[in-house]
Amino acid sequence: MDNVETIHDFKVDDDKKADWCIEKIKEIEADQDRLIKLAEDKINELKNKVLEMKVEKDTRTSFFKAKLREYMATVKTKSTKTTDTYKLLAGTLRIKHKAPTAVIDNDRLVKWLKDNNYEDEYIARKETPMWGEYKKTLTQADNRYVTADGEVVEGVELKENDYVFEVVT
Repeated sequence: MDNVETIHDFKVDDDKKADWCIEKIKEIEADQDRLIKLAEDKINELKNKVLEMKVEKDTRTSFFKAKLREYMATVKTKSTKTTDTYKLLAGTLRIKHKAPTAVIDNDRLVKWLKDNNYEDEYIARKETPMWGEYKKTLTQADNRYVTADGEVVEGVELKENDYVFEVVT
């Protein structure tokens, strides 16, 4: 079956040939699965090595960073609203101040907005159809849904899905 002309002329026209095709699929899948597993194992080894190197880097530099942080507390820094900096020849020490993060309790905030007459301005109202419930009352016809009295429901269309051919080995 290695000849290109023979492969193009090959037809599955009996159970023996169909069974042979399945055996070839199993053979190819087994070989490729072995190679994929080998590659994935190598990738995992390299990912673990990278992780080890990052941990080692962090471990080895954390002592010096802690000492520089302590030192920065003793010198006059250039400060802005978001950063404190101190320049040296080899680099710059910088502390970035992060903006505070709002932790929102939606129920309490909605109650407060209602109590303070902000209901219309700052409370969202979202209308969504209860499709699961409504669908139970409908019938399918010609890629559409229709009501019990034959009215076509607008805004909903049925879309045919492609089929899937599988060889289960």
